[in-house]
Amino acid sequence: MKKTNILKKAILVSAITVPFLANTVNAESYIANDWEVYKTRTKEQIIAEYNKTKNTGSYENGKTSTYYKVAPVTTAPYNEGELTADTHKAMTTMANYYRWLVGVEPLTGVSTHRKDLQAGALARISLDNFAHFLDDSQRPSGMSDELWQIAKTPKHNIIAWGYTPTGSITGWLDEGYNLTEKTFDTTGHRRAILDPENSLLQFGYVAPTAMGDIAESKNTSDLAYTAFPVPGYMPTNILYDETSAWNIVLNTAKLNYEDASKIVVKVTDLKTNKAYECKKSDNTLQVSGDELIFVQPSVEGTQYIDNTSYKVEVFGLQEVSKTREATAKDALVQYTVNFFDVNKKETSNIANDENPKPNQDNSNETTPDKTENTDNNQDKEPTNNQTSTEKPSSTEKPATNNQTSSTVNNNVETEENPQTGDHLVLYLVLLFITSLSLIFGFKSLKKNSAK
Repeated sequence: MKKTNILKKAILVSAITVPFLANTVNAESYIANDWEVYKTRTKEQIIAEYNKTKNTGSYENGKTSTYYKVAPVTTAPYNEGELTADTHKAMTTMANYYRWLVGVEPLTGVSTHRKDLQAGALARISLDNFAHFLDDSQRPSGMSDELWQIAKTPKHNIIAWGYTPTGSITGWLDEGYNLTEKTFDTTGHRRAILDPENSLLQFGYVAPTAMGDIAESKNTSDLAYTAFPVPGYMPTNILYDETSAWNIVLNTAKLNYEDASKIVVKVTDLKTNKAYECKKSDNTLQVSGDELIFVQPSVEGTQYIDNTSYKVEVFGLQEVSKTREATAKDALVQYTVNFFDVNKKETSNIANDENPKPNQDNSNETTPDKTENTDNNQDKEPTNNQTSTEKPSSTEKPATNNQTSSTVNNNVETEENPQTGDHLVLYLVLLFITSLSLIFGFKSLKKNSAK
C-alpha cells in the first residue's frame, strides 16, 4: 500500500504540472518579443531605416519650395497645385518606416498626384475648416464650381492640419486618448497608415493640411497581432504620452475573444515595477472589433524616456480553433516595449534637444510658427506660410518627430532586443518540479521494493 501511495503522489504531481506546462508552452507563440520580426531587430537597424526617410531626392522637410511641382494658390482664382514625385515618395517612405517598425508588409505602390486630394486640402485651408466633408454653403468666394465639386467631397480616409508632408504621417499616429481629459478618440488615422492589409496610400498636401486615402488593400500578415508602440525597440520621438493611446490589432484568424468585458490589459513599468490594468468597466479600455485601445502610461515631460521599458499583458483572449471540434484555448498575449532615443548625439554628455510640444490649448489666438529649413524642425512643425487661426483638432496634433539627420548616432552598439524571459523561467521551473517528482517517486518506490 505504501509503495502504491508514493507512486500515486509522483504521478499526481506530474499530472497537474505537465498539462499546465504544455499550456504555457503553447501560449508562448503569442509573446511577440520572441517572434523573428522583432527579436533580432537592433537599434542600429532602426536608425538605418529611419535615415532612409531622408533620402528622398529633392524633398527637403521644412522647406516648402521643395514640396510642389505646381505651387497651390489659396486665394481666388485658386489652384490646387501638384506635389513633386519626390514629395509623394517621401510621404510613402515615411509610412513604410512605421509599417516596418510594426512588422507588416510595406506599401507596394508609391503615392501619386490626385486632383481630388489636392483640391480637398486647398478648400480646407481656404475655409479654415478641417471637417472631413463640406457643404455648398461653404464654397469659397471666387472658386470655380468645377473645382469646388471636386474639393468638397474628395475620396479620402484621413485628414490632418499643422504638419509638413512627412510630419503628417507621424501626426496621424499620435492619437487615441487624452490623459488630461480622460477621453478616448479615434485611432482610425493610425490604422490607415499601419493596417497590415493596406497596400497603397495616396496623399495630397497644401501647407499645412494633408489628406490621405486608402487606395488599395491587398497585403496580408501572418502575425497573430500587431501593436503600437511596437514590441522590442521603439523610438521615443514619435508619440506624445499625453495624447497617444496604445493599441493592439488582432489577427482574428488566430486570436479573438468571446466577451469583451472580460478582457484586461495590464501595463507594467519595468523600471519601477508599478502596474495598472485597463478594462471596459472603468473606461480605460475600448474594444472595437479586432482592435484593443487602452490608456497609455503617463510620464513626466512630453515623450517616453530613453532606456525605459513597459510590459503589456492581455488576458481574456482566445486562440481561434482550427477545427469545429477543437475547444478554444486561452491565449497568453504579452510583449515588452523598449524605448530608445533615435536622435542621440555622438557625445558622452547627451542632451535632450527635442522640440517642445506645440501649444495645444483650444483658443484661436495662437498662429502656428512658420517652419524654417533647420534640422530641429524635421517632421514636426507646421509649414504654414499664411496666417491661420485654426488649431489642430484633438486627433490631429503635430507630432514630435525630430528627424535630425546630422545628429543620428551611427555608432550605436549592435544588440538584440531584450527578451522578457518570464515564460522561459516558468518553463524551466515546471520542468524541474516535474522531473523531481518522478525521480523521487520512483526512487522511493525502488527503495521500498528492496526492503
